[in-house]
Amino acid sequence: MIKKTEFVTNQIATGNQISRTDKGLVEKEESTDFIYQKQKKMQNGEQTTSYAFYQKQEKNIIYATVSQTTASMTGSMFTQEVYYKGKQMGWYLLFNETIDMDGAVQSQLEQPVIVFANGSQGVIINGESYKKVSNSF
Repeated sequence: MIKKTEFVTNQIATGNQISRTDKGLVEKEESTDFIYQKQKKMQNGEQTTSYAFYQKQEKNIIYATVSQTTASMTGSMFTQEVYYKGKQMGWYLLFNETIDMDGAVQSQLEQPVIVFANGSQGVIINGESYKKVSNSF
């Protein structure tokens, strides 16, 4: 097996500047107050990806709902949701399974989704910054 080096992010921070992910990032209920969002402009529209992190009863087991909405200049809109299950690691979140809406494991991820807290600004997911926004209407 060939191992290759992969970088989580190009941002560097010392240990005391890295926020812990077990201090408020993961919410206690599935209907979360905050989501972490990134918008990407495309040639004919825009794509918005949102992550919500929550925990059920199991200790250190966490869940993520990922919603990706693509809106085109013609007015069409498409939303896709994916659900992940993973572990709270203290300094980061590690998601390694896809699940269905009921929580049944569907598959193991070939490459895990790794989430670091980015202070009060948001999170870094697999090296990309996502902004913290309110999830209330």
